[in-house]
Amino acid sequence: MGGRAFGITKVRLGCVGSAGAMLIATACGGASQGPVPVTTPGPHLYWANDHGSTIGASDLDGTHVAKAVIVGANRPCGVATDGRHIYWANEGTTTIGRANLDGSNVQQDFIVGAAEPCGVVVAGGHIYWANTSWPSGTTIGRANLDGSNIQQDFIKDAKTPSSMASDGTYIYWTNAFGPSIGRATLDGKTVDQTFIKAESDPSGVAVTDGSIYWTDLDRGTISRANVDGSHERLDIVKDIHGPCGVTVDTHYLYWADLGPLGPENGTAIGRANLDGSSPQQKFIGGLDAPCGLAIFD
Repeated sequence: MGGRAFGITKVRLGCVGSAGAMLIATACGGASQGPVPVTTPGPHLYWANDHGSTIGASDLDGTHVAKAVIVGANRPCGVATDGRHIYWANEGTTTIGRANLDGSNVQQDFIVGAAEPCGVVVAGGHIYWANTSWPSGTTIGRANLDGSNIQQDFIKDAKTPSSMASDGTYIYWTNAFGPSIGRATLDGKTVDQTFIKAESDPSGVAVTDGSIYWTDLDRGTISRANVDGSHERLDIVKDIHGPCGVTVDTHYLYWADLGPLGPENGTAIGRANLDGSSPQQKFIGGLDAPCGLAIFD
C-alpha cells in the first residue's frame, strides 16, 4: 500500500454472481490453474488482497476459499458490487477497476484520475470512492455506474478518507486524520465530516440494520453505534493485530486483519457475532494482506 488506508463497504458481493457462473480463480473449492465453475450456493464473502494483485472470495462459512477470483489489480484496497459488476479500487494505479460478476471483461482502468483510491461503494445508481492519497487526501469521488460523469471532488474537506459504506440513504467514510466517521446524503448536499468522533485511527466502516461498525487500526478494535450515531459501544471486538476492512451480514461481523507489522504480515479474516462475542481471529487464514471486504448473495 502507498500508506496506511483501507477500503471497506457493506454491500453484497460474491464468489459467484449466479448459479453456474465461473470466476478466474486459483482456488475456489480446490486448487486450479484456470476458471472454476462454482456450484456452492451464495452468499459469499469477497476481499481485496492489498499486498498483491488479486480479489479473493469464499463462502460465508469460511469454506471454498478462492485466493484470486480476479487477477491483475494493483494494490486493490476496497471492493463493491451493484449486482451486475464487481468494482475495486487500485491504489497503485489510481484507478477504479470493474469486471462482470462471472470474472470476465476485466477493466483495471474503468475509472481513471483518482488519487490513491481505497474505499469504494455503490449506492443510488452511482459508484463512490475515497481519494485517500495518503496522508493528504481530502475528497470523495463519484461517477455513474457506466463510468461516465466522473467527479473526483464530489465531496471535499475530508481528512484522509479511506473506507466507505452506504445504507442507501447516506454514504459513510472513515477520516483517518479526523479521527472521525463522515456522512453525507447521496447527492452530496448535506455533509458531516465528524458524524461520529472516533477514538484514534478509524480504518474500516460498515452499516446494516440500524447499526454502524468501524475498526480502529491503532487500538486493534471494532466499535459499534446506532446508525444515527447514538449509543456508541466501543471495542466490542479487541485484540486484532491490524484491523482493516469490516463488513456484516444478518448474523456475523467480519474483519480483515493486516497483522502487527503491516501488509507483509496480514494473513487472516476474523469473524464474531454482531455483538462482538465469540470472536474468531483467524476465521479464514493464509491470505495476502486482506483489506476491503464485501458480501454478496
